[in-house]
Amino acid sequence: MECQNHGGHSSANGGRNAVRLTDLGPDDTDRLLLSIARYFLRAQAFPHSGDDRMAITVADISFGYGRGAAMAAAMSRAIEVLRMSRPVALRYHDPDCPICAGRLSEAEVLLVQVFRSVRRGQVSAASAHAMLLCEGNDSAPFLAALARVFDVLASARWDRGMASWLAD
Repeated sequence: MECQNHGGHSSANGGRNAVRLTDLGPDDTDRLLLSIARYFLRAQAFPHSGDDRMAITVADISFGYGRGAAMAAAMSRAIEVLRMSRPVALRYHDPDCPICAGRLSEAEVLLVQVFRSVRRGQVSAASAHAMLLCEGNDSAPFLAALARVFDVLASARWDRGMASWLAD
């Protein structure tokens, strides 16, 4: 995890070569999905942190009760499948730190690229980014789990005002 107590802005988990989130030109959906994913990643690293509940809260606020739970369940599953596909833990930045949340590790760049490719129906690009994210291992289970995230997203009307809370 990056920046425990906002003191370690260059720790190994996010990497010293972190990319600024704004460099990718994220839209509100990218920011929201990344934030939910980061909470689940941190919940895996620190099981008693309560970050799984924070991910659910962010999803509920953004998508509404019920739909938010479906989004949180889908993202939780996708992140779990991703974790199982990688021999090394995914490096991520602290979603609660205003400095770190605006940065992306190499793995987070790939994750955002997979999100975008799936949303745009770019199957080849999504597969390539997912294969890199899964470190050459079978990425089909991750893409299948991620498809559920986008099924929920397609059926939801989410509060785009939430993006101001997630802004860099």
